[in-house]
Amino acid sequence: MMTETEFGQFNSHIKKEVIKMLVHISLENGTSIETNISEKQLIELFRAVINRKQERIAIEKAIQIKRKRKTVRRKNTYKRWTPDEDQLLLNMKSSNISYKEMARKLGRSIQSVTNRIYMLKH
Repeated sequence: MMTETEFGQFNSHIKKEVIKMLVHISLENGTSIETNISEKQLIELFRAVINRKQERIAIEKAIQIKRKRKTVRRKNTYKRWTPDEDQLLLNMKSSNISYKEMARKLGRSIQSVTNRIYMLKH
């Protein structure tokens, strides 16, 4: 079996999951945990648990990113620029207000503000 130092390298959460897997395997086979698994198999179980944990973390991050993308939409997304907004935008530009602040005030993205200023100047 694994030595104490090798076993101690894994965090307690992973240890608990591996122990659950060992108990499950021993119940399926009707044998005791000590005789049921070799050191190599135990290490493979640890790796499997770590891989599953990494997969779960990756999935959770993907879900968080997807949620963030949904909340980033601004109130004026896909709406045409009005002449009043154009005038306000040009006034803010001449007042040296940052693009970020202009975007916030107009409810548009920074890229949208940048593109609109370019269009108005050319």
